[in-house]
Order: sequence, then C-alpha cells, then structure tokens
Amino acid sequence: MIAGIIRPSIFLPPRDYTKTDLQIILTHELTHYLRSDLKLKGMFILALILHWYNPFVHMMLKAADRDMELCCDRDAINKNDQKFKSDYSDVIMREIISRRRINGTLFACMGSDKKTMEARFKNIFSRKKRKGGICFLSALVLVVAVSGFAYASDYNVIDFDSNPAFQKLIDEAILARQAVMNAKSAQIAEQSRLKTDPEHLLIPNIEELIELVRDEEGNYDMLDVYNLAGVEPPDLALELEEIVKAHTSYYNLTNNYIEPHILGNGDWAVYRTASGKPWELKKGDTVNIHISADTDRLDPGDYVYMHGQKFRKKKGYLTFGYINSYGESVDVKWEFKINKEEQIEFKIPEDGEYNFYLFYPSTSTVIIKWVSIDA
Repeated sequence: MIAGIIRPSIFLPPRDYTKTDLQIILTHELTHYLRSDLKLKGMFILALILHWYNPFVHMMLKAADRDMELCCDRDAINKNDQKFKSDYSDVIMREIISRRRINGTLFACMGSDKKTMEARFKNIFSRKKRKGGICFLSALVLVVAVSGFAYASDYNVIDFDSNPAFQKLIDEAILARQAVMNAKSAQIAEQSRLKTDPEHLLIPNIEELIELVRDEEGNYDMLDVYNLAGVEPPDLALELEEIVKAHTSYYNLTNNYIEPHILGNGDWAVYRTASGKPWELKKGDTVNIHISADTDRLDPGDYVYMHGQKFRKKKGYLTFGYINSYGESVDVKWEFKINKEEQIEFKIPEDGEYNFYLFYPSTSTVIIKWVSIDA
C-alpha cells in the first residue's frame, strides 16, 4: 500500500515476491500517487471529521473508494495486453487473501471489499472503451457531495469466483485430479483382470470369500477374508505407511497462500514454505490459517446408494494439524465440517521446524480453493 501526503511511501509485507508481482504492485501504487489519490483521500478524511454524524457521508465513502480503485485499475492496465491483465487480477487476488486488517485511513492499497473486487475484476477484463473523464467527474461529484472521504472497507473474505485467473487454477486442479484418478482406476482394473494385485496373489478365490464375510450394508474387513483363507495378512504397519505415502501430496506457499488442489477420501495435503522447507517457529508464535473449500462442485448431494440402500455421505470433514521437528503429526482441529470457509488460530508449543497439513477422512471429494498461512 502507499501512505502519506507530504512524503508518500510504499509499504510491502515481508514476503517472497516474484519480479512480475513487484512490477504489478508498484505500478498500481505509483498510479495512485500520479493520480493524486492520497490528496483526495486527505480531503475526504477532513469531510468525514466534519460530517461524521451524516449516514449519507458514510454511504458515499464506499462509493468513492470503489470508483477510485476502478479508475486506478483503468490507468494501470491501459495499453497492456491480456496476459498483463490476467497477472494483474491474480496479484490483486493473492494480496487480498494474505492481507491483515489495517485500521488506518490515509492510504491506498490493492485491497477492497467483496462487491468492489467483483466490479474491479469485471472492469479489468471488460472490452468496453472507458473514458478517463468519467473517473475524474465521479471523484469531483463525490468531493462536492460529501466534502471528503476516509478509507473504509468491511474486509469480508472474498470468494474469487468472478476472477478468470483463479477459476483457471481450479479447473487445472480438477483436470489434474481426474488424470490421476483415471490412471489409478486403469491400474487397478488391469491388476484385477490379470489377478496380479497382492490380494489375488495371496488368495486366488478372494471374491468368493469377500461375499461370505460381507455384512448387510455391503461392508467387509480384509482381516476376516485373510483369516477365512488361512493366510497370514501382510504387515499392516508397513502397508499403512505405503498407503499414507501414496495419498500424500506436498504444496509450497506462493505469496502467502496455497493454490487450489483437490482432496479425496484418505488424502493428505502437506503445506511448506515457498522454498519447500518447513517454517522455523518459536514457542508461543501465533499461526493463523484461513481455508476456503467447495464441497459440492465435484460431489453434489448428501446421500449415496449402495446395495439398494440409502446412506448419508460423510462429507466436508477436514482435520488440520502440524508436523513437528520429530516428524510427529499433531492434530490441531480434528474432523471439523467445512462448508465454505474456516479460520484457525493456535500457538506453537515449542521451538522447531513445522509443516502444516489437511487430512480429508470424508467419503466424498473436496476442492480446497485456497489456504492462507500466516506464521
């Protein structure tokens, strides 16, 4: 953000920015400076002080802020190509995800509330020609009408469904997930056809034995099948380790958030720093996690039918925790039901290295739209 009238300065949070991100952020903030937006906001603040009791002033404040950001975006992307516009909207999205609330007034930044963000994304990608005079006239009318403006924002968490760049990330995650699942299904089908999977090799008549031990709901325990066959079961600890490894994916932080990914039944997502290393944290450090998920897009409905019976899905339950320096997995919040968003805050118990994880024990599939980690 840019702040100050006499000596304007640009402030950036301590994060690893790419060269492109820095170029876009500085372009946006310097555009605010060149448009003299901070001086206008100074006048708005004075007007708000004088007319704090007037509700129409407060209503106009948000309208003025919205127009100012739209005009700044218009000037910043002017004469740039579609790729720049896509990168520009993507940077705005990431900055909002990773921001902290700022209780200040005299500054301009890339953040806005939900409705303003939706308008800005539509404005960025619109093909319509805009006239610069509209922005000036809008600001002038608001200055005359309310005699000033103070920075205001409700800081609601935004879903970025209106952002084409963000939707593209989700679509890519879905395609990648489908490719993996198709490959796994083909491998299982081939093993079953050739009867080369571990169970068939140990128990040639496994299908018959499964039907003998299956309960009324269609469930069965493989230990019962092994016992019935008189075969020593495999090392369950080693088998569990292999299963966990096969169901674990690793994601690195990008500008303070994790990009979209998909979790199915039994999947683990382990989150690391941008460099792929754990966080170095001290005892008592506060960690803030913000998770946004979509439990319906890939798995609509709340019931599943098996063997002629109707069962309620165990849908949308996540477990969040950390992996410490000793490699121990410690659950912080166990099997919480997430609908759209969840915020988690906790303190680090001791000095050391930490990664964070989500485990999905539910029977459906969930899109993790993004995870913001402030540690």
